[in-house]
Amino acid sequence: MQFAFTEEQALIREAVREFVAEHGASMRERAAIETERGYDESTWAALVEMGWTALPFADRHGGAGLGNVELAIVQQELGRRLVPSPFFASACLAGRAIENAGTEEQCRAMLPGLGNGKQIGALALTGLHGRAGLDAIGAELRREGDVLWQVWHEIAGRLE
Repeated sequence: MQFAFTEEQALIREAVREFVAEHGASMRERAAIETERGYDESTWAALVEMGWTALPFADRHGGAGLGNVELAIVQQELGRRLVPSPFFASACLAGRAIENAGTEEQCRAMLPGLGNGKQIGALALTGLHGRAGLDAIGAELRREGDVLWQVWHEIAGRLE
């Protein structure tokens, strides 16, 4: 088992460190947070241009075909200087959810736009019937043979 970064991962880390050293000035970040979007659009465009938003997606979806370790490297370095951007919400949460749970058609429709920065994604979870709020979501344990399943469902209507 190897616990050291590969040469490619070390290069990614160094590139992101250099990027945040240039784009992550404290005053610039504070000003970006105060904007309507909450991040600096030129920094986001540069981050997209570096290809980091496409890192985790398969080649067939316009990505680099890398994985969670590379995403973690980028996140760690962006977090080191608190660079505000939609990277985590878009590439890490929404993009990975689509790639892992979406159909091939959904992946083809959405992942290229997330990877090239033309779209920004977010992940939202609701109850079974699309209702928001904690009261609408619940869990139940169900045994099927020797397997115990945790099933998430909407509580409303089940407590009648």
